[in-house]
Amino acid sequence: MKKITAIIAAALIAFSLSTTAFAENESSTAGETASSAVQGEQSPDEEGNKTEGSVSDNSENSSESEKNDSSNDSKSSKEESTKEESKTDPKNFKYKEYKLDMADMTISLPEELYVITRDSKENDPALKACKLTREDMLESFEASDTYIKAVAKDFSYDITVQATENNSTKEISSLSILTEDEMQKLIDDLLAQNIYKSCSKNTFNDVLFLTLGTEYNSENTKIVGIQEYTIINGTKVVITMQSYTGEPGNDQRALLNTVMNSVKFAGVQPVSAESSQTDLSVSSGKLDIRYIYLIIAASISIIFLAAIIITAMKYSQFRKKAAGEKAEKDKEPDIKKEAFEKKDKKEIPKSFEDISSNSEDDAPSDENKDSEETATDTVPEETTEESEINENKDSEE
Repeated sequence: MKKITAIIAAALIAFSLSTTAFAENESSTAGETASSAVQGEQSPDEEGNKTEGSVSDNSENSSESEKNDSSNDSKSSKEESTKEESKTDPKNFKYKEYKLDMADMTISLPEELYVITRDSKENDPALKACKLTREDMLESFEASDTYIKAVAKDFSYDITVQATENNSTKEISSLSILTEDEMQKLIDDLLAQNIYKSCSKNTFNDVLFLTLGTEYNSENTKIVGIQEYTIINGTKVVITMQSYTGEPGNDQRALLNTVMNSVKFAGVQPVSAESSQTDLSVSSGKLDIRYIYLIIAASISIIFLAAIIITAMKYSQFRKKAAGEKAEKDKEPDIKKEAFEKKDKKEIPKSFEDISSNSEDDAPSDENKDSEETATDTVPEETTEESEINENKDSEE
Protein backbone atom coordinates (compact mmCIF):
# COMPACT_ATOMS: atom_id res chain seq x y z
CA MET A 1 0.00 0.00 0.00
CA LYS A 2 2.86 2.37 0.85
CA LYS A 3 4.52 1.66 -2.51
CA ILE A 4 1.30 2.47 -4.38
CA THR A 5 0.92 5.73 -2.42
CA ALA A 6 4.53 6.70 -3.19
CA ILE A 7 4.03 5.97 -6.89
CA ILE A 8 0.85 8.08 -7.01
CA ALA A 9 2.58 10.95 -5.20
CA ALA A 10 5.58 10.80 -7.56
CA ALA A 11 3.25 10.81 -10.56
CA LEU A 12 1.40 13.86 -9.24
CA ILE A 13 4.67 15.71 -8.61
CA ALA A 14 5.92 14.87 -12.09
CA PHE A 15 2.64 15.98 -13.62
CA SER A 16 2.75 19.32 -11.75
CA LEU A 17 6.39 19.92 -12.82
CA SER A 18 5.62 19.15 -16.45
CA THR A 19 2.58 21.42 -16.34
CA THR A 20 4.68 24.25 -14.89
CA ALA A 21 7.39 23.80 -17.54
CA PHE A 22 4.79 23.72 -20.28
CA ALA A 23 3.23 26.95 -18.97
CA GLU A 24 6.64 28.65 -18.88
CA ASN A 25 7.40 27.55 -22.43
CA GLU A 26 4.05 28.78 -23.61
CA SER A 27 4.56 32.15 -21.95
CA SER A 28 8.07 32.56 -23.42
CA THR A 29 6.81 31.55 -26.85
CA ALA A 30 3.96 34.00 -26.60
CA GLY A 31 6.41 36.73 -25.56
CA GLU A 32 8.66 36.06 -28.50
CA THR A 33 5.70 36.00 -30.87
CA ALA A 34 4.45 39.31 -29.50
CA SER A 35 7.88 41.00 -29.84
CA SER A 36 8.32 39.72 -33.39
CA ALA A 37 4.86 40.92 -34.27
CA VAL A 38 5.69 44.42 -32.94
CA GLN A 39 8.94 44.48 -34.94
CA GLY A 40 7.15 43.26 -38.07
CA GLU A 41 4.73 46.20 -37.88
CA GLN A 42 7.44 48.77 -38.79
CA SER A 43 6.53 50.85 -41.85
CA PRO A 44 8.72 51.08 -45.01
CA ASP A 45 9.29 54.77 -44.39
CA GLU A 46 11.00 54.01 -41.08
CA GLU A 47 13.32 51.50 -42.79
CA GLY A 48 14.37 54.02 -45.49
CA ASN A 49 15.06 56.89 -43.09
CA LYS A 50 17.62 55.41 -40.71
CA THR A 51 18.89 58.79 -39.49
CA GLU A 52 15.48 60.00 -38.55
CA GLY A 53 14.85 56.66 -36.99
CA SER A 54 17.95 56.87 -34.83
CA VAL A 55 17.00 60.34 -33.60
CA SER A 56 13.53 59.21 -32.76
CA ASP A 57 14.96 56.18 -30.92
CA ASN A 58 17.05 58.43 -28.68
CA SER A 59 14.10 60.61 -27.83
CA GLU A 60 12.01 57.55 -27.12
CA ASN A 61 14.73 56.15 -24.85
CA SER A 62 14.87 59.39 -22.87
CA SER A 63 11.11 59.47 -22.49
CA GLU A 64 11.10 55.84 -21.44
CA SER A 65 13.72 56.54 -18.79
CA GLU A 66 11.62 59.40 -17.45
CA LYS A 67 8.60 57.11 -17.33
CA ASN A 68 10.60 54.48 -15.48
CA ASP A 69 11.78 57.05 -12.94
CA SER A 70 8.22 58.28 -12.36
CA SER A 71 6.93 54.72 -12.09
CA ASN A 72 9.67 53.93 -9.56
CA ASP A 73 8.70 56.98 -7.53
CA SER A 74 5.04 55.99 -7.61
CA LYS A 75 5.93 52.45 -6.59
CA SER A 76 8.01 53.67 -3.67
CA SER A 77 5.24 56.01 -2.55
CA LYS A 78 2.71 53.18 -2.81
CA GLU A 79 4.96 50.91 -0.79
CA GLU A 80 5.32 53.56 1.90
CA SER A 81 1.56 54.11 2.02
CA THR A 82 1.01 50.35 2.14
CA LYS A 83 3.41 50.08 5.05
CA GLU A 84 1.60 52.89 6.85
CA GLU A 85 -1.76 51.25 6.18
CA SER A 86 -0.42 47.92 7.43
CA LYS A 87 0.61 49.61 10.65
CA THR A 88 -2.93 50.91 11.18
CA ASP A 89 -4.67 47.76 9.96
CA PRO A 90 -6.04 45.88 13.01
CA LYS A 91 -5.34 42.57 11.29
CA ASN A 92 -1.64 43.29 11.47
CA PHE A 93 -1.71 44.30 15.14
CA LYS A 94 -0.24 42.13 17.85
CA TYR A 95 -2.68 41.66 20.71
CA LYS A 96 -2.06 41.14 24.39
CA GLU A 97 -4.61 39.65 26.77
CA TYR A 98 -5.66 41.49 29.94
CA LYS A 99 -7.74 40.12 32.81
CA LEU A 100 -10.38 42.02 34.76
CA ASP A 101 -10.98 40.11 37.99
CA MET A 102 -13.98 42.17 39.07
CA ALA A 103 -16.07 40.99 36.10
CA ASP A 104 -14.23 37.67 35.73
CA MET A 105 -13.44 38.56 32.12
CA THR A 106 -10.51 38.75 29.70
CA ILE A 107 -9.94 41.16 26.83
CA SER A 108 -7.19 41.50 24.19
CA LEU A 109 -5.84 44.91 23.16
CA PRO A 110 -3.24 45.88 20.52
CA GLU A 111 0.35 46.31 21.62
CA GLU A 112 0.56 49.18 19.13
CA LEU A 113 -1.56 51.29 21.50
CA TYR A 114 -0.57 52.83 24.83
CA VAL A 115 -2.32 50.51 27.31
CA ILE A 116 -2.78 51.77 30.87
CA THR A 117 -4.19 49.65 33.73
CA ARG A 118 -4.53 50.14 37.47
CA ASP A 119 -1.42 48.00 37.83
CA SER A 120 0.72 50.29 35.67
CA LYS A 121 3.93 51.40 37.37
CA GLU A 122 5.13 54.97 37.77
CA ASN A 123 7.80 54.57 35.07
CA ASP A 124 5.44 52.94 32.56
CA PRO A 125 6.08 54.35 29.05
CA ALA A 126 2.30 54.58 28.44
CA LEU A 127 1.89 56.88 31.44
CA LYS A 128 4.78 59.05 30.30
CA ALA A 129 3.39 59.23 26.77
CA CYS A 130 0.01 60.33 28.12
CA LYS A 131 1.73 62.75 30.53
CA LEU A 132 0.17 61.12 33.59
CA THR A 133 1.50 60.11 36.95
CA ARG A 134 0.39 56.90 38.61
CA GLU A 135 -1.41 58.89 41.28
CA ASP A 136 -3.32 60.98 38.74
CA MET A 137 -4.20 57.86 36.77
CA LEU A 138 -5.57 55.99 39.81
CA GLU A 139 -7.61 59.00 40.88
CA SER A 140 -9.17 59.32 37.42
CA PHE A 141 -9.75 55.58 37.02
CA GLU A 142 -11.41 55.17 40.42
CA ALA A 143 -13.68 58.18 39.86
CA SER A 144 -14.93 56.79 36.52
CA ASP A 145 -14.88 53.03 37.38
CA THR A 146 -12.21 52.57 34.68
CA TYR A 147 -9.87 49.59 34.78
CA ILE A 148 -8.17 49.63 31.35
CA LYS A 149 -7.53 52.39 28.82
CA ALA A 150 -5.81 51.96 25.45
CA VAL A 151 -4.77 55.16 23.59
CA ALA A 152 -3.71 55.41 19.96
CA LYS A 153 -0.14 56.66 19.53
CA ASP A 154 -1.42 59.60 17.46
CA PHE A 155 -4.09 60.24 20.17
CA SER A 156 -6.84 60.15 17.52
CA TYR A 157 -8.93 57.61 19.45
CA ASP A 158 -8.93 55.48 22.60
CA ILE A 159 -10.64 52.39 24.04
CA THR A 160 -11.88 52.38 27.65
CA VAL A 161 -12.99 49.41 29.75
CA GLN A 162 -15.24 50.22 32.74
CA ALA A 163 -16.91 47.95 35.28
CA THR A 164 -19.19 48.64 38.22
CA GLU A 165 -21.51 46.77 40.56
CA ASN A 166 -24.53 48.12 42.45
CA ASN A 167 -27.89 47.05 43.80
CA SER A 168 -29.58 47.36 40.41
CA THR A 169 -27.07 45.04 38.70
CA LYS A 170 -26.48 42.40 41.40
CA GLU A 171 -29.72 40.57 40.63
CA ILE A 172 -29.03 40.37 36.86
CA SER A 173 -26.90 37.48 35.64
CA SER A 174 -27.21 38.53 31.97
CA LEU A 175 -29.15 40.92 29.77
CA SER A 176 -30.63 37.89 28.03
CA ILE A 177 -32.82 37.07 31.07
CA LEU A 178 -34.64 40.41 30.88
CA THR A 179 -38.16 40.47 29.51
CA GLU A 180 -38.99 42.61 26.51
CA ASP A 181 -40.56 45.27 28.73
CA GLU A 182 -37.55 45.34 31.07
CA MET A 183 -35.15 45.53 28.13
CA GLN A 184 -37.13 48.32 26.49
CA LYS A 185 -37.16 50.27 29.76
CA LEU A 186 -33.39 49.92 30.04
CA ILE A 187 -32.96 51.19 26.47
CA ASP A 188 -35.35 54.09 27.06
CA ASP A 189 -33.42 55.09 30.20
CA LEU A 190 -30.12 55.03 28.30
CA LEU A 191 -31.43 56.96 25.29
CA ALA A 192 -32.86 59.56 27.66
CA GLN A 193 -29.27 60.64 28.32
CA ASN A 194 -28.04 63.24 25.87
CA ILE A 195 -24.81 61.47 24.90
CA TYR A 196 -26.60 58.39 23.46
CA LYS A 197 -27.97 58.70 19.93
CA SER A 198 -28.82 55.13 18.87
CA CYS A 199 -29.09 51.60 20.23
CA SER A 200 -28.94 48.12 18.73
CA LYS A 201 -28.34 44.59 19.96
CA ASN A 202 -25.27 42.40 19.30
CA THR A 203 -23.71 39.22 20.65
CA PHE A 204 -20.01 38.58 21.24
CA ASN A 205 -18.92 35.13 22.41
CA ASP A 206 -22.42 34.24 23.64
CA VAL A 207 -22.76 37.47 25.64
CA LEU A 208 -25.53 39.92 24.82
CA PHE A 209 -24.46 43.57 24.41
CA LEU A 210 -26.27 46.82 23.67
CA THR A 211 -24.35 48.79 21.03
CA LEU A 212 -24.85 52.49 21.66
CA GLY A 213 -23.84 55.42 19.46
CA THR A 214 -22.40 58.28 21.52
CA GLU A 215 -21.76 61.93 20.69
CA TYR A 216 -20.89 64.92 22.87
CA ASN A 217 -18.70 68.02 22.96
CA SER A 218 -15.73 68.49 25.27
CA GLU A 219 -13.65 71.68 25.22
CA ASN A 220 -14.93 72.65 21.77
CA THR A 221 -14.09 69.17 20.46
CA LYS A 222 -16.76 66.89 19.06
CA ILE A 223 -16.22 63.37 20.37
CA VAL A 224 -18.03 60.55 18.58
CA GLY A 225 -17.92 56.99 19.81
CA ILE A 226 -19.32 53.48 19.95
CA GLN A 227 -20.14 51.94 23.29
CA GLU A 228 -20.76 48.25 24.06
CA TYR A 229 -22.92 47.89 27.16
CA THR A 230 -23.80 44.70 29.07
CA ILE A 231 -24.62 43.35 32.52
CA ILE A 232 -23.06 39.98 33.28
CA ASN A 233 -22.76 38.03 36.53
CA GLY A 234 -24.17 41.01 38.45
CA THR A 235 -21.57 43.45 37.04
CA LYS A 236 -22.12 46.22 34.48
CA VAL A 237 -19.34 46.22 31.87
CA VAL A 238 -18.92 49.07 29.36
CA ILE A 239 -16.34 49.06 26.53
CA THR A 240 -16.16 52.37 24.66
CA MET A 241 -14.22 53.53 21.61
CA GLN A 242 -14.04 57.33 21.26
CA SER A 243 -12.82 59.15 18.17
CA TYR A 244 -11.45 62.71 18.49
CA THR A 245 -11.38 63.32 14.73
CA GLY A 246 -15.02 62.81 13.83
CA GLU A 247 -16.90 59.62 13.08
CA PRO A 248 -14.90 56.42 13.71
CA GLY A 249 -13.43 55.16 10.45
CA ASN A 250 -13.55 51.66 9.05
CA ASP A 251 -10.19 50.77 10.61
CA GLN A 252 -11.36 51.90 14.03
CA ARG A 253 -14.62 50.01 13.73
CA ALA A 254 -12.77 46.89 12.62
CA LEU A 255 -10.41 47.28 15.58
CA LEU A 256 -13.31 47.56 18.03
CA ASN A 257 -14.97 44.51 16.49
CA THR A 258 -11.75 42.51 16.90
CA VAL A 259 -11.43 43.64 20.50
CA MET A 260 -15.05 42.74 21.26
CA ASN A 261 -14.63 39.27 19.77
CA SER A 262 -11.76 38.72 22.20
CA VAL A 263 -13.93 39.47 25.26
CA LYS A 264 -14.73 36.36 27.27
CA PHE A 265 -16.62 35.90 30.53
CA ALA A 266 -16.49 32.87 32.82
CA GLY A 267 -19.66 30.81 33.26
CA VAL A 268 -21.76 32.38 30.50
CA GLN A 269 -24.84 30.66 29.08
CA PRO A 270 -25.22 30.79 25.28
CA VAL A 271 -27.58 33.36 23.82
CA SER A 272 -29.74 32.54 20.81
CA ALA A 273 -28.48 34.27 17.67
CA GLU A 274 -32.02 35.08 16.52
CA SER A 275 -32.78 37.27 19.53
CA SER A 276 -29.32 38.83 19.65
CA GLN A 277 -29.44 40.43 16.18
CA THR A 278 -32.73 42.28 16.70
CA ASP A 279 -32.71 46.07 16.78
CA LEU A 280 -34.12 47.13 20.13
CA SER A 281 -34.74 50.79 19.28
CA VAL A 282 -38.34 49.69 18.75
CA SER A 283 -39.88 46.74 20.55
CA SER A 284 -40.27 43.84 18.13
CA GLY A 285 -43.17 42.19 19.97
CA LYS A 286 -41.91 38.69 19.17
CA LEU A 287 -41.73 36.04 21.86
CA ASP A 288 -38.26 34.66 22.51
CA ILE A 289 -38.01 31.05 21.37
CA ARG A 290 -36.44 30.11 24.69
CA TYR A 291 -39.64 31.08 26.47
CA ILE A 292 -41.59 28.81 24.13
CA TYR A 293 -39.32 25.91 25.10
CA LEU A 294 -39.77 26.78 28.77
CA ILE A 295 -43.56 26.89 28.39
CA ILE A 296 -43.58 23.51 26.62
CA ALA A 297 -41.33 21.96 29.26
CA ALA A 298 -43.45 23.42 32.06
CA SER A 299 -46.66 22.12 30.45
CA ILE A 300 -45.21 18.62 30.10
CA SER A 301 -44.06 18.70 33.71
CA ILE A 302 -47.50 19.82 34.91
CA ILE A 303 -49.23 17.07 32.91
CA PHE A 304 -46.82 14.47 34.22
CA LEU A 305 -47.31 15.68 37.80
CA ALA A 306 -51.09 15.68 37.40
CA ALA A 307 -50.97 12.09 36.08
CA ILE A 308 -48.94 11.04 39.11
CA ILE A 309 -51.38 12.73 41.51
CA ILE A 310 -54.44 11.17 39.80
CA THR A 311 -52.82 7.72 39.87
CA ALA A 312 -51.95 8.12 43.55
CA MET A 313 -55.54 9.18 44.38
CA LYS A 314 -57.03 6.24 42.49
CA TYR A 315 -54.63 3.85 44.17
CA SER A 316 -55.55 5.28 47.58
CA GLN A 317 -59.25 4.86 46.84
CA PHE A 318 -58.65 1.30 45.70
CA ARG A 319 -56.76 0.54 48.91
CA LYS A 320 -59.57 1.98 51.03
CA LYS A 321 -62.20 0.02 49.14
CA ALA A 322 -60.22 -3.19 49.44
CA ALA A 323 -59.71 -2.58 53.17
CA GLY A 324 -63.48 -2.00 53.64
CA GLU A 325 -64.40 -5.19 51.78
CA LYS A 326 -61.91 -7.14 53.84
CA ALA A 327 -63.34 -5.73 57.06
CA GLU A 328 -66.86 -6.71 56.00
CA LYS A 329 -65.71 -10.22 55.20
CA ASP A 330 -64.01 -10.46 58.58
CA LYS A 331 -67.25 -9.38 60.34
CA GLU A 332 -69.51 -11.98 58.64
CA PRO A 333 -68.10 -15.03 60.54
CA ASP A 334 -68.54 -13.21 63.87
CA ILE A 335 -72.18 -12.40 63.09
CA LYS A 336 -72.89 -15.99 62.07
CA LYS A 337 -71.14 -17.26 65.17
CA GLU A 338 -73.18 -14.98 67.47
CA ALA A 339 -76.44 -16.01 65.78
CA PHE A 340 -75.53 -19.73 66.15
CA GLU A 341 -74.65 -19.34 69.82
CA LYS A 342 -77.87 -17.48 70.48
CA LYS A 343 -79.86 -20.25 68.79
CA ASP A 344 -78.12 -22.91 70.91
CA LYS A 345 -78.91 -21.02 74.08
CA LYS A 346 -82.60 -21.01 73.18
CA GLU A 347 -82.87 -24.73 72.29
CA ILE A 348 -80.59 -26.25 74.94
CA PRO A 349 -80.83 -24.30 78.21
CA LYS A 350 -78.10 -25.17 80.64
CA SER A 351 -79.81 -24.09 83.89
CA PHE A 352 -83.02 -22.93 85.42
CA GLU A 353 -81.83 -19.39 85.15
CA ASP A 354 -81.40 -19.85 81.41
CA ILE A 355 -84.93 -21.17 81.15
CA SER A 356 -86.32 -18.34 83.17
CA SER A 357 -84.38 -15.88 81.13
CA ASN A 358 -85.60 -17.53 77.93
CA SER A 359 -89.19 -17.51 79.26
CA GLU A 360 -88.87 -13.88 80.06
CA ASP A 361 -87.42 -13.22 76.68
CA ASP A 362 -90.12 -15.25 74.93
CA ALA A 363 -93.24 -13.53 76.35
CA PRO A 364 -96.48 -15.63 75.89
CA SER A 365 -99.26 -14.45 73.67
CA ASP A 366 -102.94 -13.84 74.77
CA GLU A 367 -104.12 -17.26 73.55
CA ASN A 368 -101.34 -18.98 75.48
CA LYS A 369 -102.39 -17.03 78.58
CA ASP A 370 -106.04 -18.29 78.28
CA SER A 371 -104.96 -21.89 77.85
CA GLU A 372 -102.70 -21.60 80.85
CA GLU A 373 -105.55 -20.17 82.95
CA THR A 374 -107.80 -23.06 81.90
CA ALA A 375 -105.17 -25.51 82.84
CA THR A 376 -104.77 -23.98 86.26
CA ASP A 377 -108.57 -24.13 86.80
CA THR A 378 -108.75 -27.86 86.10
CA VAL A 379 -106.00 -28.79 88.45
CA PRO A 380 -108.04 -28.25 91.68
CA GLU A 381 -110.96 -30.37 90.33
CA GLU A 382 -108.66 -33.30 89.70
CA THR A 383 -107.33 -33.08 93.24
CA THR A 384 -110.91 -33.07 94.82
CA GLU A 385 -111.94 -36.29 93.07
CA GLU A 386 -108.74 -37.97 94.08
CA SER A 387 -109.40 -37.00 97.72
CA GLU A 388 -112.95 -38.46 97.69
CA ILE A 389 -111.68 -41.74 96.28
CA ASN A 390 -109.09 -41.90 98.95
CA GLU A 391 -111.71 -41.26 101.70
CA ASN A 392 -113.95 -44.05 100.34
CA LYS A 393 -111.07 -46.43 100.36
CA ASP A 394 -110.31 -45.55 103.93
CA SER A 395 -113.94 -46.05 105.03
CA GLU A 396 -114.18 -49.46 103.40
CA GLU A 397 -111.11 -50.55 105.20
